[in-house]
Amino acid sequence: MIDIVRSVGLNVVAISADNASANRKFFADCLCQGVLTTSVIDSETAQPIFLIFDPVHDVKNVYNNFQAQKKFNCSEFAAFLPSGCHADFQYVADMYHYEASSALKKAHRLTPAALNPKSIEETSVALATSVLAESTRDALQYYAAYLDKPEWQGTGNFISAVLKLWNIMNVKSCSLSFVIHYCRVLQLGVN
Repeated sequence: MIDIVRSVGLNVVAISADNASANRKFFADCLCQGVLTTSVIDSETAQPIFLIFDPVHDVKNVYNNFQAQKKFNCSEFAAFLPSGCHADFQYVADMYHYEASSALKKAHRLTPAALNPKSIEETSVALATSVLAESTRDALQYYAAYLDKPEWQGTGNFISAVLKLWNIMNVKSCSLSFVIHYCRVLQLGVN
């Protein structure tokens, strides 16, 4: 399969699987010489191929950390965040409160539970994907431009980068051509 990916000019940088024990065993026994590691070295390119488990869990971790830590300073990251960004969870909450009395909401997926989850709700994919949603990103970017809230732009950019990662890891297509097209659109590893 890696040869097919290489034949169209792409490099494999990660392999993602759910957290089933069979997948962990395959990674450990067949890719990691018996001891599970976070990456393996590609024998042709000598670059690491990262082993990713359970992308849904990864997105929930990003949400939980963003909600708990409140602020992230993101470094420059090629096509995703070329200038880096400063993300602040408070801006998401401020936007929610700004729209609370509006009949039409740009960030329509935000809820009080998404902003202040109970400990059992921190495992909710629905809450994570309501904060890390296209509508939340678009609303932050809109208000940054038209409501004189330029500081909200960085939070919108952060959510945009997380969404790109989520969309890549959550591809449910059996078609390799779809994945290749999507990677080209995102300019990931395409020569």
